[in-house]
Amino acid sequence: MYSDYKLTSVHSCHDCNIICYWTNFAGAVYSSSIAIGTDVMHLASDFSSFVISLVAVYLAKKQATSRLPWGFYRAGLCMSSSKTFVIKTF
Repeated sequence: MYSDYKLTSVHSCHDCNIICYWTNFAGAVYSSSIAIGTDVMHLASDFSSFVISLVAVYLAKKQATSRLPWGFYRAGLCMSSSKTFVIKTF
């Protein structure tokens, strides 16, 4: 369903986001800039959406169990909906 290439690209976006986040955070603290601080909060919402995406992909790849005969596909859909909510609210 999901290739390793797609997961690798999400992981690399995640890593770049962390680097940019901490760089902007240090710049906001150093310059006492509210504008840079709001950009840091924007990057935090991007970071949370990447984490939600990774969790959704891993849940969707899990096999069905006797307790959950449909598998974890619905949990992945719920995570995708929460990702949309995070992006829209921030």
